[in-house]
Formats: sequence, C-alpha cells, structure tokens
Amino acid sequence: MKKSGILVLMAAALMLVACDLLQKNGGGSSASVSVTLKSATGDCDKGSVRVVANCISQWELELDFGENDPWATLSHTSGQGYKSNIQLFYEENNTGESRSLSIILTSGNKMSETVFTQNSTKQEKHDYKAAYTKCGWLELPETKEDDGLDWCCHYFNINGETMRNYSFYYSYDDYVSLWVAYPLNLDLIGSGSRTDEWAYDPLIPKNLQINVLYPGISNYQRGHQLPSADRLSIDANPQTFYSTNMTPQIGQFNENIWKGVEAKVRNWAKDGKADTLYVVTGCTVKGSTKKAIDHSGHSVTVPTAYWKACLKRTSSGWTACGIWLDHYTRASSITRDDLFSIDELEDKIGIDLFVNLPAEIGDDQAAKVESTKPTEFAWPI
Repeated sequence: MKKSGILVLMAAALMLVACDLLQKNGGGSSASVSVTLKSATGDCDKGSVRVVANCISQWELELDFGENDPWATLSHTSGQGYKSNIQLFYEENNTGESRSLSIILTSGNKMSETVFTQNSTKQEKHDYKAAYTKCGWLELPETKEDDGLDWCCHYFNINGETMRNYSFYYSYDDYVSLWVAYPLNLDLIGSGSRTDEWAYDPLIPKNLQINVLYPGISNYQRGHQLPSADRLSIDANPQTFYSTNMTPQIGQFNENIWKGVEAKVRNWAKDGKADTLYVVTGCTVKGSTKKAIDHSGHSVTVPTAYWKACLKRTSSGWTACGIWLDHYTRASSITRDDLFSIDELEDKIGIDLFVNLPAEIGDDQAAKVESTKPTEFAWPI
C-alpha cells in the first residue's frame, strides 16, 4: 500500500478513536454523538422541522417508523461533524391518531436517538375558549364558541388604572392571529420608546406560537398588527412584541405601504376629531399557498392580504373606514381606491365587524354607518 493510503487509513482510525474517547470522557452521547430536534412535535399539516447532527467522524441518519408506513424523509442521511441545516419533512397526518418516529444517528458502534411526534388534529392541542363579543367593546368583530379559534386579551396600567391593550383571535392552524382589536387615542398611545422585547405570548402555549426571538421568519419580516408606536408606555409596548401580534410579512410591504397605513391610522386617532378610534387590524389567510418556517420549525401561513377597520364618533356622528391591501402589492402608499365601506370590507374578509355597534346606536344607524363609503373629510389620506 502506498504511503498516502496508509496515512488516510490512520487518519480515519484516529477520528473513530477520538469519537469513542469523547463518548467515554466527554459526558456521554449527548456531548459527542448526538442528534437533536429544534422542535419535538409538529402540527398535523404537512411541514418540516430542523434536525442537528453532531459527531467529529462520519455519521449516518435513518428513520424508524415502527410498524407504520413511512411518512417522513430527511434532507441529509449522511455527513461528518456538526450539521445544523438538516430538515425532516413530514406529510400531512390524516390518520386520526398522533404518530411518532425515531431519528437514529450512528457513527461506528456509537448511536444517538431522538423522537419526533406529529399531532393528529389541531383540536387536540388546546381548549377552545368561548365567544367574547358579549363584553360589548366597540372594536370587537364577531367571535364564536365553536370555530376553533381562541380569543385572548392583554391589559396594562395608565396612572393606576387598568386599560385594555389589545385582544386577538388566534388560529392554531396558521400560527397567526386572524385579527387584533384595540382602542386608540393619545392617552393609550402614551409616551416612551420602542422596547424590541420580542417574546412568546404568556396566554398561549409556547410550542403553539411563532418563534419571534430571532429576526425573520424564513424570508419574511416580523410584522406587527398592533403597531409598536401605538403603545409607547413601558407597561404596554412590550406586549406589542408578543408572537401573537406578529405575522410573516414581505419586507417591502412592511417597510413601505404598511408602515404608511399604520402612521395614517395613528394620525386619525390624534387629530382631535374623536375621543377614541376603535381599530381592528387583520390578515387574510384563506386561499394562501405559502408557508414560512420559523426558527422552531413551525409552518406558518403567509397571509395573502392585510386590512384595517376603523370606527369613531365625531361631532357629526359615527363614521367608519375600511382599508384592504394585497400583501404582494408593489404600491408604496395607499390611495382612496384602497378605502372601503365596512360592508365592502366584510365582503372581502368574511368577518362580521363592529358587532356591538348596533347596541350602541341602533340597528338602522349602525347599518348606515357600515354601508357608507369613507369620505375625504372624515378620513383624509
């Protein structure tokens, strides 16, 4: 055998010995030969999760489905050293039962194993909450007891008084809130600065939320529904960085037209024509074919459109305005063509808005408010 061949064999042997020594002296397989998952559970929908393999020598990966037919694949089945970009791709689970597989890493005579479990349905992951429309808040759209969505609300303090920050209607299927509703005025905006305290929402199980602790969701930005600049006090602003207030937004959309819409709505609340502006911000996920993978491997629905609904009472009476924007628009600012009556907006989004308004002003007057196109006088852009 040539000298070069002998050296190659010796190097390979030394690597195997090193791996074995690390196994014995480095704290066990978790330190030297390991396979781990960024998330040990997955939704019942088709998706993927990141796998990390680690051993200084050559390794092999395989999947063990037990007695079940194969329902997942790996992007890599062999390698060397540390590799963190391996993806486990799994199929939709329509079996009616949760299912598990083992991911097995072998290197020589060493082995590490981890288990991934895919849920069978969304419904088994949480308890649905009741309809909360009955609380009477004017900004609330309709909520229902059996639609598979959860309603939650955050509160904060202003001068010792408890105020509602925002409520949200959360879709476990999509990992986003379909809408976020909140009152808006100068007192509620307050003063302070952006905290950037990205965090999981304490009202929802952590493993059922977008991971917003790191910038970006795939190639998307973390887009606010309730803007940070709408809640500047130290008690309120951190809550605007909860994952339930975020959706995956295209950077160009988030930084241009959406930013302009947020500023426009904030100016409407500050113009002195009304004591409070009642706002609903929402996203449309129906018909979406795009998914974003967050840093925990969750498959997050990318909205196809975003919208806002605004309601206020001025000296001239009640008036309302709807805004609807295609997520993929190239426009940099809104025009009057982007403004709609509430009835027109409801037709686009399929949600009954401002359901407590009739109790405030009567059915006929509420119908008139919702059917009237927003005017330049009441809603200048």
